[in-house]
Amino acid sequence: MTGAGAVAGLVAGAGVVMAWIASGLNDATGVYEIIPGFVAAWLEFWGMSLVTAKDIVPGNA
Repeated sequence: MTGAGAVAGLVAGAGVVMAWIASGLNDATGVYEIIPGFVAAWLEFWGMSLVTAKDIVPGNA
């Protein structure tokens, strides 16, 4: 986990939740907004952490 990954996950998750509600997908799909928000946040957190973790040496956290 990197700080950049954590921030990117927060931003992505919040953005997806806001877009999900604004577009009316709650009613159209019956899927509560936290599910796609969590998936987007986790994917962005994971991806950004992989990209920015090149300077982190395993075992030296």
